[in-house]
Amino acid sequence: MTKVFTNADLLNSDIPGKFFAVLGGVPVLKRDVTPLESQFTYRYGITSGGEGAGYWISFGESMAVMAAVFLDEAEYQRRKAERHAATAGD
Repeated sequence: MTKVFTNADLLNSDIPGKFFAVLGGVPVLKRDVTPLESQFTYRYGITSGGEGAGYWISFGESMAVMAAVFLDEAEYQRRKAERHAATAGD
């Protein structure tokens, strides 16, 4: 199961904030000795149980994509329902 978010979702606050906490991997991207972070960056992470992973990819300030990958759709739907229940009480 894969869920993709875009920079439009980020602007509309449609991306779960906890998702970014999982994205601890921040590789240094270079072409020879030239850093590329002004052109392209990405972050990645794997959940502690290994049942899911996430990726945040941005191309400068023009485009960004976030993808969440889970072992199965039932797990994704369960977590989505938990998030919804937690925010409904606020």
